[in-house]
Amino acid sequence: TGTFLQTGQDIMTLGDFSQVKVMSQISETQLGNLKVGQSVQLSLDAFAGEIFSGKIQRVSPLADANSRLIPVEIVMANPGGKIGAGLLARVSLNQNNSAQLTVPETALQKELPKPGEGSQAGGGKKKGFLAQRKQQQDYKPGDKAYVFVVSQGKSPKVRARQVILGDRVDGQVEIRSGLSPNERYVQRSSGQLQDGITVNVSALSQTEGS
Repeated sequence: TGTFLQTGQDIMTLGDFSQVKVMSQISETQLGNLKVGQSVQLSLDAFAGEIFSGKIQRVSPLADANSRLIPVEIVMANPGGKIGAGLLARVSLNQNNSAQLTVPETALQKELPKPGEGSQAGGGKKKGFLAQRKQQQDYKPGDKAYVFVVSQGKSPKVRARQVILGDRVDGQVEIRSGLSPNERYVQRSSGQLQDGITVNVSALSQTEGS
């Protein structure tokens, strides 16, 4: 109230923060390893310990005349709009796409069940399995989910492990972080799983080495 506005003067700036754009610069020696649509990992000092996922939207055809660095635009999802403008982002370029780790959607759960929910044998199996299938929808790059990792030994147990997801193609979901290539995990179960419970490995899984 009371502010005098000149003709053409900006009153406010509107922004859509459902996605944010990260501006980065790369060396010309890295140019051959990058392409539009390639996935990258990002971390922000404002959110220590969190890993975010983004995609390269544009690689500039013109390098900076002084630094010889090439501008790159990266777009990342912004769930809840918590990431604001002007923050410092650190970009990790994944230059080895052939080594990406993927798991079937059936191995993922968006949320962990409450203690005692769907973990008993018998009538609870079908209900637990349907509940798990219901969760296997709408996975997007950067989402978090849980994979149940299987321990070694005569009485294997499962441990819930939070992972960060990447792209989804034909029922397979990329794992950006949280799971190593040599770890055993539950691909499919007859009932809802819980952290720490003992499981029986099926004969088919032993045959296939899953």
